[in-house]
Amino acid sequence: MNAMSVNFHFIRLLMALSVLTLSLAGCSADDPAPVTSTASGTVILDTDGDGVPNFRDNCPTVANPDQKDSNGNGIGDACDDTDKDGVVDAKDNCPTVANPNQLDSDGDGIGNACDTDDDNDGVPDVSDNCPLVANPDQKDSNGNGIGDACETDTDGDGVPNTIDNCPSIPNADQADFNHDGIGDACEDSDKDGVVDARDNCPLVANADQLDTDGDGIGNACDTDDDNDGVPDASDNCPLTYNPDQKDSNGDGIGDACSTDRDGDGVPDVSDNCPTTYNPDQLDTDGDGIGNACDTDDDNDGVPDVSDNCPLVANPDQADADGNGIGDACDAPVNAICGAGFRPLLAPDATAFSSPATLLSSVTNDGALTDTDATNVATMNVLLDPLNLVTAYTGVNLATAQGAGPAVGIVVSQPSTLLSLGLLTGVTVETLSGTTVRESATNSSLLTLTALGLSPGDPVRIGFTPTLPFDGVRVRIGGVLGALTTLDVHAACVATSP
Repeated sequence: MNAMSVNFHFIRLLMALSVLTLSLAGCSADDPAPVTSTASGTVILDTDGDGVPNFRDNCPTVANPDQKDSNGNGIGDACDDTDKDGVVDAKDNCPTVANPNQLDSDGDGIGNACDTDDDNDGVPDVSDNCPLVANPDQKDSNGNGIGDACETDTDGDGVPNTIDNCPSIPNADQADFNHDGIGDACEDSDKDGVVDARDNCPLVANADQLDTDGDGIGNACDTDDDNDGVPDASDNCPLTYNPDQKDSNGDGIGDACSTDRDGDGVPDVSDNCPTTYNPDQLDTDGDGIGNACDTDDDNDGVPDVSDNCPLVANPDQADADGNGIGDACDAPVNAICGAGFRPLLAPDATAFSSPATLLSSVTNDGALTDTDATNVATMNVLLDPLNLVTAYTGVNLATAQGAGPAVGIVVSQPSTLLSLGLLTGVTVETLSGTTVRESATNSSLLTLTALGLSPGDPVRIGFTPTLPFDGVRVRIGGVLGALTTLDVHAACVATSP
């Protein structure tokens, strides 16, 4: 045997002794390490019984037949301890952060040392006000940064929650007037969920704490909810301030809270005259203000009280015939009398005429008082050299006229422009009842005003009475050379003396 051979066997012997020593160190008398003997008498130890001899096993005390060594450090994963906390990685709930106590508060298998939500309440530990006790609502009654779930003195009054008779509201004195075990500070006498100390009506349940007038007394026990000085029991608008109690439509609901103050069936929000009854909502000028409360219905700048045509815009107030009715809304019949005169119309005047005979007649005498300017009454007489045949028509007035204002009758004849010379036998008369008071003819006092320049245009004939009267008429006679037919349009009176 040469020197190299001796050295080789010696080295093998030393290795065997080393393995034997290591193996025996991991065994006890009660748990002898598996031993394998070879034909040559060599003893091979396999402490963990994984089939890998100790001298080749990268984890000889923990069975790991696969010999997996993820980090290649020569120590098998089965007994590697990355964080050196004495707990092998395979059993360590936080293998990269040392945590020998393996604390896992929420039992999720991740140790607190490397769990970002130790109580598993969905709130990360870095912002959780109670990181080891689940409290997803993060309630913190006293605002001290410690959640109520793990607070020992929630209200911070120095009295621990376990003995505090009002743990959510500070009450260091623990006063309990009625000795019911509930501190006065969080007593709720009316059981409405609001403690008396904060309840604006502590003896009457009012969970909503409604306080309309903001006086600190809840509506449920306030006798004047709107604080207008009128008790609710008699207030026509108890939740809206209205000391004047104005009720325009008298419906018992004050204007301040009425939805239809004038009671016209149109809600105030859309009523163009909310405080004046006007169900028709008439608004002539379309300015959004109903005629019923508009002081200028036609919006012409002239107030209705002085406007001679209040529903038709006429800022110039022109009134050609001086009858007080502006030209813009003066009916044609009102203009038939000419400037300064007005027609005597129904119902203030009643038409009449002479009875029809074989020698005379009057047709359509109602034309004198109607509003149709084209309508006329017609008088007819036969030629009468003795002037015994006459016909008349006129109007009786409901109210007598005093002396002074001129009277007139508007007459015409087709295709003829009348003149005083043609009016022989025509008389205009004022009456008192059926008695003639005064009269005028073409030869005495009768005046004529042409109302047109063409043949057939009407003329106004009349005079100025000196005596009161209550009727006016025109009469024609069949004298030689006189007219035997005459159209009568209207009876008129001057608008001023």
